[in-house]
Amino acid sequence: MARIAGPVRTVLLALGSAATAFAVVGLGLALFTRLGEAFASLASIDSLWAPFAGAAGVLVVAARKFAAPWDRLVPVLVLTAAFSMVLFRGHASDAVVLVGVGAAAASGGWVVPRNPRSSWQDVDADRARVTAAALLVGLGIGLAVGGGRDAHGVASPVVYALGPVATPIAVILLLVASAAVLRGRWLGLVVAVVVLAVIIAAIVWRLTVDSVRERWFTWADVPFGDVEWQLSILLLWLIPLAALVVLVRRRQAFVRRSAAPVLQAEHERLVDALQRGDAGSLGWMGTWDGTSTWFSDDGKSAVAYRACNGVALTVSDPICSPEDAAETIKGFARECSRLALVPAFYSVHAAHEGIFAELGWTVTQVAEESVLDLATFSLKGKKRTDLRTAVNRAARVGVTAEWTSFSNLNPAMRRQVVALSQGWVSQKELPEMGFTLGGLPEMDDPAVRLLVAVDTTGQLHGVTSWLPVYRRGQLVGLTLDVMRRGRSAMPGTIEFLIVHAALDSAAEGLESLSLSGTPLARSGQAVEPMSGPRGLAGRGRDVLGRLLEPAYGFASLARFKGKFQPEHRPLLVACPTALELPVVGRALVSAYVPSLKFRQVLALVSQVRHAGQERRRIARLEKRGTAAAFVDSSV
Repeated sequence: MARIAGPVRTVLLALGSAATAFAVVGLGLALFTRLGEAFASLASIDSLWAPFAGAAGVLVVAARKFAAPWDRLVPVLVLTAAFSMVLFRGHASDAVVLVGVGAAAASGGWVVPRNPRSSWQDVDADRARVTAAALLVGLGIGLAVGGGRDAHGVASPVVYALGPVATPIAVILLLVASAAVLRGRWLGLVVAVVVLAVIIAAIVWRLTVDSVRERWFTWADVPFGDVEWQLSILLLWLIPLAALVVLVRRRQAFVRRSAAPVLQAEHERLVDALQRGDAGSLGWMGTWDGTSTWFSDDGKSAVAYRACNGVALTVSDPICSPEDAAETIKGFARECSRLALVPAFYSVHAAHEGIFAELGWTVTQVAEESVLDLATFSLKGKKRTDLRTAVNRAARVGVTAEWTSFSNLNPAMRRQVVALSQGWVSQKELPEMGFTLGGLPEMDDPAVRLLVAVDTTGQLHGVTSWLPVYRRGQLVGLTLDVMRRGRSAMPGTIEFLIVHAALDSAAEGLESLSLSGTPLARSGQAVEPMSGPRGLAGRGRDVLGRLLEPAYGFASLARFKGKFQPEHRPLLVACPTALELPVVGRALVSAYVPSLKFRQVLALVSQVRHAGQERRRIARLEKRGTAAAFVDSSV
């Protein structure tokens, strides 16, 4: 807070709000006690000392600079919790905290101006979820403290109505439901409504009905304080009822999530948008199964995404013209806000980084794309010796490259392609990765080209698949997706196929050939900050890449692509705040390996451990070799 508003204003805010609270509560209790108000009389027995009154006020004001939804959630949650403490526990110090927080919130605009609300957020839905979550947390806190021996708040009898067993269960369910409704989950709303209904029923039955039936209430010739107690007990059910009414009235803010099948008409509309717009080199992956599509109101723009664990993971760049990119990104993010999804633009190119910077989003690199410029590609130079060797070997042993599509494969060749792909997958202890990494199902697309390496006997040596890349209605490039090599294939088969694809594409007049992205890879060309959320995320990515290397070989794949001397382009992930990065990471794991089993995780851990032991062994040998060489040179 001192960094936001300065130390002087922070101290003045804390002392001012606390002093105001002590004065208001002290005078109020004195006045109402003289008037015979029952709850004020009880509260006046307690001490006014509330050491956290100033700190709570400072927290509420500092939250004005927090990221959404915390900028709204923290103040509402603190106010609701303080109000619940007054209702259920009823101590004078609780009233001091409540008044102090209210005073700080009222003067907060003078100390810290609120962050401007982002244009992409659905403010109404966000406010409804925050209010619902705060009400549930407040009620849960009230039930938790209302059963104490020193609790004498107006709502403390609610704990008696529920009983010693049901009260902690209700507290747990309310807190769980609050976390769910904050994320817009319909199930959280249902749980909250059921719990509130049970609480209302318990209050009505145990307090209202029983009290009337047993004739506990007497209205004639009784002091005002006793009448007040009796009325409060009769009307306690209004507290959970008010929360229930708020939840039911704002139920539109909570969504049911169901995986609706992609209709053929929607698929055709997406393909048309891909061909007309500019979705980058990875855009065709948005046509794969499991992907949903959001279209703008005018139908000119679209975003392909996959919803996983409350996160909307986009499949690379938005599908639109460059001039419409900013509005498309905001429009999709606004729809995610309405649906209670965290928007995460995944594997987007650096051209959109400026838009995310204007929105204040967190951006970090997650992969690196290797792109061949077909206008300058050649086999000349020492660094491309391996490529020339592969081409010459193919000519020598009679291996040729043939363009085709999966549907045009003859039965014998199709069986070989299927067997080769399945054999490659069966060699892996971990499941084949999906999402932006295709397989056999993704090959079976009329728009996807296959380039196969076949010898004179008809034996398949290798297969690659190539996705089309369009820009404003023109085919401008191809993107490598699947590459598989047989066990007994000619050495350099994949190099031969990629070289053949590059030369043929250049002859066709295409601009570029993308070798696709390499997850968790980063070349020396990329520069990232060492500090802050982006630096922390970058270090986490590097560590994860080293851990997964024994299983998936991302670094080996990056070195293989380096043979072609490509241009390296960073692929980024962008999400609203750094707090969402762990959630996005979990969603990515679910998207890439949805069928991951526990035994496969154990296999991965074993591979990582063995790889680490091997690295340490090699390091020791190198260290001994260096020491021996030093001794020899000294002698």
